[in-house]
Amino acid sequence: MVVMVELVKVTCCSGCVFAISKDLYDYMQQKGQGHGDIYCPLGHRFHYLNESEAQKIERLQLEIQRKDNELAREREEKERLKRRALRGLCIFCKRTFLNVQRHMACKHKVIDVNGTKLLEAKR
Repeated sequence: MVVMVELVKVTCCSGCVFAISKDLYDYMQQKGQGHGDIYCPLGHRFHYLNESEAQKIERLQLEIQRKDNELAREREEKERLKRRALRGLCIFCKRTFLNVQRHMACKHKVIDVNGTKLLEAKR
């Protein structure tokens, strides 16, 4: 007896590629979340969200908006620190110095972490 099953290629969040039957794939796509999960061969659980195209677009737009807001907050923080440094305020000591560059060289050590220079505060 020969049974023919059509398989659908699926990629897990870990990058593991495996195949499930087309019937199971269609069922999971149709029913969506709350109707069982699929496990990859490495044991990671995932489920399908039963989203319409409009819902997908809305979800992606919200994600883009969140990322934009996060980027704007990081820019604001960078500008705030830059303004404080221009006024002569040490970001570690919270004290004002006439020559902040000399203070930073004397009191705060520069360390290199994976090619990124970071300042370490001395106490």
